[in-house]
Amino acid sequence: MILGPHEPPAPLHLTPMEIKTIRFDARRFDLVDKNIYIPELFHGDLHSKDVALTFDDGPHPQWTPKLLRILEALKVHATFFVVGKMVDKYPYLVAQEVLDGDEVENHTYDHISMKRLDGPQVRIELEDGAAAIRRITGYTPYFFRPPGGGLTDEGKAVAAQLHMTSVMWTANSKDFTYPPDKLLEARLMDVNHHGAILLCHDGIPETMQILPDLVRRLRSQGYKFVTISVLARHLLESEERISRRPAFRMRARTIVN
Repeated sequence: MILGPHEPPAPLHLTPMEIKTIRFDARRFDLVDKNIYIPELFHGDLHSKDVALTFDDGPHPQWTPKLLRILEALKVHATFFVVGKMVDKYPYLVAQEVLDGDEVENHTYDHISMKRLDGPQVRIELEDGAAAIRRITGYTPYFFRPPGGGLTDEGKAVAAQLHMTSVMWTANSKDFTYPPDKLLEARLMDVNHHGAILLCHDGIPETMQILPDLVRRLRSQGYKFVTISVLARHLLESEERISRRPAFRMRARTIVN
């Protein structure tokens, strides 16, 4: 498969102050110690009340502004796994996501199944997707979600070389099939939400319809919404606390010996 060349990115009409604000705000995504590599992230701390709400495949000029208004009204910070070619078309939407306090991560450049790509092609998709985000935010994303969740062993090796973590999910809304509201919400509710990663898609009206009730129900159970980088940081912190326990250290020594 031949990838590229890409269309030149659309101009981003921002004031110097807005650009400075975006690049300052994007620092909050850089929370995980780069000396520690997480190959894949399926969930956060299973003893926490963290829930990460994630949206794939945007940005979309018709739907993303509506979704951002809903998230702002609900006071929820989500994580957007954005497609590089869409970022280049609609950079102002990615800028708004960052300004609103949401996290922006990589969903490759062309949104091609990575199972169909060899190692060099996987590298192009990941690097070009990251570059599109970096052009706006000044930040290099280290989290990515492969389209459809598919990644070969060769693709995983490339991601490891780039120090990029693939992010999977706990619950898949399958909202791209436009299910009835009740079924859509049930798919997101009928899981263990401790450290959960909820997979939704940008541009789905049904998802926006159920969001207020979903957020209300989870908050009533004590859950709090965090972004992927916060979820990963809390997971690493919890594992570090566990490793300090005497019983854990004793078992570790026994295994080593």
